[in-house]
Order: sequence, then C-alpha cells, then structure tokens
Amino acid sequence: MQVITQSFGEYQGESYDEILITNRNQQTIALTNLGARITKWLIPTEDGHTENIVLGYPDAESVFTWPPFYYGATVGRVAGRIANAEFTIDDTHYMVDQNEGKNENHGGKNGFDRQKWDYTIEEDEHNVDVTFTYTDPDGNNGYPGTVEVTVTHQFNDDNQWIIHYDATTTAPTPLNLTNHIYVNLNGNNQAPVTNHQFQVLADRYLPLRPDNIPTGELHHVEGTAFDLREPVRYQSVLDQFLKTDLKQTGGFDHPWLLTHEWDVDALITLPEKGRQLTVTTDQSSLVIYTHNVGDPTLSLYGHPLIAHSGIALEAQTAPDAVHHAEDWGNIILRPNEHYTQDTTYQLTLG
Repeated sequence: MQVITQSFGEYQGESYDEILITNRNQQTIALTNLGARITKWLIPTEDGHTENIVLGYPDAESVFTWPPFYYGATVGRVAGRIANAEFTIDDTHYMVDQNEGKNENHGGKNGFDRQKWDYTIEEDEHNVDVTFTYTDPDGNNGYPGTVEVTVTHQFNDDNQWIIHYDATTTAPTPLNLTNHIYVNLNGNNQAPVTNHQFQVLADRYLPLRPDNIPTGELHHVEGTAFDLREPVRYQSVLDQFLKTDLKQTGGFDHPWLLTHEWDVDALITLPEKGRQLTVTTDQSSLVIYTHNVGDPTLSLYGHPLIAHSGIALEAQTAPDAVHHAEDWGNIILRPNEHYTQDTTYQLTLG
C-alpha cells in the first residue's frame, strides 16, 4: 500500500489536505479532511491510464462555490431531510437550519460536509486507515449537545472501501450519518449512469411528498419503478416510469428499507465494462439519488455535469426518522451512548 498526502487547495485562508491511497491492484482512492470525504476512486485502464469512478469536487474552493451536491462527503448531523426543520426531544422543541425551503437537508448549510476535520493515518501491508475526527459544538445549526464524531475510511488490497462511524454527545440529539458517494462506473463522467444496472435487495420503499419528505407511508415495490430486486437498467426505468412514479423527482431520490437477507444490500453494475460495485451496510435504509439535476455550465474530468451524472448510495436510517421513530428507527443519541455504523463498498472488475 502506498500513501501520499498533497494539497486539496485553499478557501478563505484555510488550507485542506488530500490523502491518496494506492493498493496492490493499482487502484487509488483519495480522501480529504474537508468534509471527511472521498474525492477519487481511480482504476487502471487497459491503455495505461486511469479513470475515476466517483464524482468528486476538484478542489476545496469548488466545495464551497459549486451547487451543494455533497460529492463524497460525510453528511450530518442528520442525513436527508427533516420536515419543517423541527423536532422535539423530551418535551423540548428545537428548530434547526431551514436550508431547503421550510425543511432542513443534510445537516444544514453549516453541516459536517463543510468542516475541516483532524485526521490520522495508520497503515500496514494490506490496509490503510484514515481516521477523521470532528467536534460539532452545542447549538451549531440549532442542534443540542456537543457531538464528538470519528469516521474511519479503510482501503485495502481487496478493493474494499470500508467506512466506520462512531459518535458521542453531551446532550440528547438526533444523529444519522451517511457518506454521500456518487458512483459513475463509466469512468471520468464520460456518460450518464442511465446505462448502469441497479439492484437493491429490498421489497419496501418510502414514497415522497411534493417537498421530497417521506409521506410516512410504507409501500411495496411490486409493479413500481422501485422494484429493483432483480437487476434493472436505469434507462429502462426512466422510459417506463418517468411520467408516473418518477415525475416529481425526475429520477430516484428515495429511501428503500433493507431486509439484510442477502450477503449484500445493493449492486451497481456496468455490463459493458465489466464493472460492479456492491454495498453492504448495517443500516436500515439505503437512499438512492440519481443526480436528477445537473449544471452543464460545470464540468468534471472534461465532461459536462448533466442530469444523471452519478448515483448516490446513502446508507442511513430513513430521512425524517426523527418524526417516525417507531416505524423507521430511533435516531436520538443520548449521553453515555455510542452511535456506530459500518458500510462497505466493494469494487469488482470483470
């Protein structure tokens, strides 16, 4: 394993680092302490070059100045949307940041994704761990309690990227973390992910209100755009359901409730290039967002940033769970408790 640290650039006088880890298969992932995020997953090609199979901001300035796509970031305190940006804990009412209409999304405008994290690096023959730490102060974006967060990214010689989360708090607070990875197995954003096959091993999903908050209902996937129990080409899903099930969102932006009855929870495959990414998690939900809004004035890796440029695979408890704890899971972390999560992304090349 090889580890190199380089500059990720500066923004408003603050400098950030990028850590590149290369395994024995000549695959490289790059991480930065700006948002404890992944910026690159480079794979070698037959012509001796490399292709990046994830979407990532090119430098620190773009994280702050581009639209908030959350590329590769650790998202928190609460991943996804909170209806009306409010919740109640132990009879105390809290208002948090309304950064998407009247709702909050992905922890607010000053969330974990825009913070500078401390980090350490540990390496051995077959694994490298980069451990990021951040202290989120009491009252930030309206959340109660000071939260200590640790996110460890491990990359190994088996082409696995493993994320382990751990957190504690000084006062009861909602906590629901995820990584906002966007995958595009075409490499270097050369084409949209409409040529990918999606498979999610779940038989229930959460429909959405017009503001993309879950309605509170739980629907079976049978006969809908959300039936991904068998591999389905995304273009065929759009062709069949874009004017019905997906009319509101323009693509997937929905939570699936996982059953964990199989060895993996989701698979993304590009048959034309023999590339497959599997997702395995201990979380109860997987949110899939297919980059339904692009910005063609921007480009990544020399190609315009159009709609469906990537697929986000966000392992977490379902969005707005703070209002549906009995159905989707309790996300209130209390003092003397530990929040933990483990999620693995495994790349296979044909």
